[in-house]
Amino acid sequence: MTDTGQASTLVDFVADAAVQSDLLDLDEIDREESHYQLIYAVDSNVLDVYIDPQDRSASSSERVMGSGDVFRDDPIERKAAITRAVGEFIWFYLTPLPLLLIPPVDVEVASLLRIATRETQQAPLAVESIKSLIAELNAGDLATVEKVASKLANLLSQTTKDERLFHLKNQRRFLSADEVPSYPDAIPKDVARCLRPMSNLEDMIAFANVRQPWEDRLSERTGRRNDVRLQRDIEALARLQVWNQRLAALPNPWRLVYITTDNSLHTMASQVPFRSDQRLTESHALCRKGTTFRHAYLRHPRSYLDRPNVLRRAARARDGRNGVDYGTSFRFWIDLLVGDFGDRPEQLGHWDWLNGRFELAQSVRTEVLKAAAQRPGLLHEILDRWGQFCRHIESLPYDGPSSIENLNDAQRLGYDALQHWIEERLAEIERRVVETWGACVLVFTEARFLFTVLQNQGTVIRHAPRLWLERPEARALLRKAEGWLKDPGTFDLNDFEVERAKAEQCHNDGYSFFLVTAYLLAEGGHWQSAGFLCAHAASMAARSVDGELVIERRGANGREAAYLEAFCRRHAARTAKDLEPLAAVLDRARHIYRLEKDNDPSLDAVPERFETEQVALHYTILMFEWYRSISRAEPSPPDVERLRSLAQKIGSLKDTVAAERLNPQRSDPNIRETLHSAYRRLLVNLVSIGLMHPEDSLLLETARQAYFDYHASLGDQRVVYPSRYVKVVMTCAGARFLGRLDARRCRREARELLAREQSEDRGYAPITPPYELQRYRLFERSLAT
Repeated sequence: MTDTGQASTLVDFVADAAVQSDLLDLDEIDREESHYQLIYAVDSNVLDVYIDPQDRSASSSERVMGSGDVFRDDPIERKAAITRAVGEFIWFYLTPLPLLLIPPVDVEVASLLRIATRETQQAPLAVESIKSLIAELNAGDLATVEKVASKLANLLSQTTKDERLFHLKNQRRFLSADEVPSYPDAIPKDVARCLRPMSNLEDMIAFANVRQPWEDRLSERTGRRNDVRLQRDIEALARLQVWNQRLAALPNPWRLVYITTDNSLHTMASQVPFRSDQRLTESHALCRKGTTFRHAYLRHPRSYLDRPNVLRRAARARDGRNGVDYGTSFRFWIDLLVGDFGDRPEQLGHWDWLNGRFELAQSVRTEVLKAAAQRPGLLHEILDRWGQFCRHIESLPYDGPSSIENLNDAQRLGYDALQHWIEERLAEIERRVVETWGACVLVFTEARFLFTVLQNQGTVIRHAPRLWLERPEARALLRKAEGWLKDPGTFDLNDFEVERAKAEQCHNDGYSFFLVTAYLLAEGGHWQSAGFLCAHAASMAARSVDGELVIERRGANGREAAYLEAFCRRHAARTAKDLEPLAAVLDRARHIYRLEKDNDPSLDAVPERFETEQVALHYTILMFEWYRSISRAEPSPPDVERLRSLAQKIGSLKDTVAAERLNPQRSDPNIRETLHSAYRRLLVNLVSIGLMHPEDSLLLETARQAYFDYHASLGDQRVVYPSRYVKVVMTCAGARFLGRLDARRCRREARELLAREQSEDRGYAPITPPYELQRYRLFERSLAT
């Protein structure tokens, strides 16, 4: 492949990652669900995802978005394996309730059952191929035999299609909505009443009013009217809309989600606004992530690739986030390529719905092409690592002989042989899964590093906290990276590879490189990706013996990874629930440091940073609770007693850190500068608390003192470039605490800054907390008092 061809293919790869990120966002809405209970319906094509995974794996036309088509250039065997995995999940693990068939989809499925009944009377044609593959399965090394196992698993999937369909029916995994009243044990009664047929006059009129707009949209989209499938889709979407209106009105509301691979349905649903239940709060994922009919009610099978046991069958949660380990999440790994643009797709590109693809914005294409030019072998390395990781799912059968009825002897023998082979090699397979996952993350991290340093970042919204990297090689890489971030024109690939190689000589698992990249991403406000890299680095560094954490080497044991992860995930939080695991993450950093101190009492990694992050977490929790309780039209300040209590905690820690800045035993310049940084963070928090409640004289006096202490702390330190947030806080405070002329200048500047920040707030939604706009309104109010 030519260099130009490679660059173009890398652009396609990133665009495919953007598609997958968007699909995963849909499931993120459901996994965060706090208002509705969920029930699922499926299109007939989702039956095929389980019954005939190879046929449904690739995107075949504008109507079908392939269920295994993660990256367009993947081989068909890989796409089929991914489809098998996600099909098994949807039908057996997504929900304990049966999956509904919306009329007239149920008629189509009944026809498939009749055809299958005839086909089961015919002997499979692949018996000899199965026997031949079984003979090969017990010979050769793991790498060779894996290919044979993959072929056998795929062949068995193809030869048991009809048995799979009957198995789903016999296990009552699907149910026509018209049949729900006959199965009161399967669906709750109040839900069943909402799914009643459109039989009385009132229901028929309501249905007709909803049906006509869908017919107009879909007919215009496809150019067809007298099409049986088109009419079926119109009926299904209209029922989906009517039923969801009924379900939302229940005292305990439900939401019916429709899973389909049909691209034209996703196209139309993306253009129809979602009419929100008035009981939903702004923090609900449907209000934050998207407000279209598609976001509320439509899903694609590939929306579930980040669910446990789909792509990472052996993954185990470390601290848990909706049942998925933060450090092994496919969702966050994909976002390493596309950045955290989930809430601002206009900056990333736009959907080409006709072809079921995503078109990257020109600015993003430019970044990718720059990276491809700087690192010509990057695409090959990405494809190689992704391929290695996928091999394990290509060989795993997703339905053993115990779950399939009426298999012939050759099929049973094939399943038995494959299961035996897997059981013998399971430990080795799981070890290689972990290794190849790590290799995948490493090469995606390199891509994200290049994308980040080769773009102009602009003003930093929030500065990342200083990391304490003991090894000089790691510090050197971080200093170089900071320089490239400020001036992308100075980036040199040879220099990068030399510095990275030096850092990896200390920690050849990539730990330092992950942390440096996470720091750069945090500086750019890419909190989710930075937090993912930290969690991944921490999981690599951890080693336990008899349940106890063992610290083997200073500086690559997960301490800094846990500290930065807590910071990044705090800033990524969209609800108070997102903050719940973070105290444990921060405790992990403290625990590792205590173990290090036991081994080396001379170590000083400035543990005051951990306490600074702890009080910042308390502050953020208070802000989320305040935001949930206020009127958006006229926000009142947080409770003054809680603000005073928080300010007292911050002030006490501030005094401790201030004293340590003068401690002669901590005169190392790096320690001093890190203490200075923590000290300034505490002062900014005290100032912001005072600005939110300027009527309270105690808080205002504390803020005034903190304001002057902040400026005094800068002294003859190197130039500190404040983040946009710090600049807003300090300029508003200057308007309160400086002399008349300076205060007048600061007040004018503060109003300009606040006007800009509030007008741009929606554009920065993913990287500023949800309560930011309302907090700025309190700051603005303080200027007038």
